[in-house]
Amino acid sequence: MEELHGLASSLTLVDESELETRTISKNPVRLPNDVIIQILSWIHPNKVLKYRRLNRDSNKIVLSKHFALLNKSRCNVNFNDNIYTFASSWFHWPQPYQITHMGSISYIAYLDLSMRNLKGPFPVILCTHLTKLTSLNLSNNRISGEIPGEIKNLKNLESLFLEMNQLTGEIPTEISHLPYLETLALNNNTLSGPIPKDIGNLQLLLYLFLQNNNLSGPIPDSIGTLGCLNQLNLSNNKLSGAIPDALGDLPYIQEIDLSNNELEGDIPLSVYIKMEEEGLRLNSLHLFGNQLNRVPPQMAHFEVERGSFTFASLYTGSLGY
Repeated sequence: MEELHGLASSLTLVDESELETRTISKNPVRLPNDVIIQILSWIHPNKVLKYRRLNRDSNKIVLSKHFALLNKSRCNVNFNDNIYTFASSWFHWPQPYQITHMGSISYIAYLDLSMRNLKGPFPVILCTHLTKLTSLNLSNNRISGEIPGEIKNLKNLESLFLEMNQLTGEIPTEISHLPYLETLALNNNTLSGPIPKDIGNLQLLLYLFLQNNNLSGPIPDSIGTLGCLNQLNLSNNKLSGAIPDALGDLPYIQEIDLSNNELEGDIPLSVYIKMEEEGLRLNSLHLFGNQLNRVPPQMAHFEVERGSFTFASLYTGSLGY
């Protein structure tokens, strides 16, 4: 194998941008494509991809599906002992390699690639091939672009962590087609547009984190139908309109953060009633940074030692109790 690397390395590498304007060297090594294929196909996928810059032919060879299949069969790539090392490498491979090696990870149910410095668009291929996933964590990377509608194919997904990336566009309504989803974390991106009304279909959802985006429009009433919801954070967006009365009807809600939006009107009495309930009562409510009316007297005298509550006064801009 070292000899193959040595032979391959003896071929001059050039930057891809120069392929159209210059020859490879004054005395290039001219080998038949069949020979190049035989040499390169024995080199591990993590290393062979750099040789696509040898010339135009090698670039086409290395990026072809045929070569990817041959390369896989000869290198016998198996990362079963460290699936996360494999998956991190796989994320950066060209699509022919991703598809060819998908069988190596298609069986997994839990995939955590958080904080791996991954960049580029969301890999749609994950949604079409890893349908056994119950948890997908791509948080704290540099993944950009839109969340693909193909996310709906992950029917077994219980947790989806995409926070702290560079995602843009709207939240796809297809997310509401994940019947077993319990945690949805899309916070700290640049998502825009409305919160999908169909989000109320996620009847097993426990945690909904959409804070620190550019979401706009009203808070959909359908959120009030999420019967299992425990924590809701929609803070630091551009949400407008009134706070839905239905939020106070959520039977298991304990934390609500709607701070720093453009909400207006009254704080629903149903929310106050939820604060007074015994047992699983609302114990954290943050509404500051909005354009809400004065805090109702019942809420202004609420015993703050029983929880964490911060309200905004429309008239003074100060925090109430």
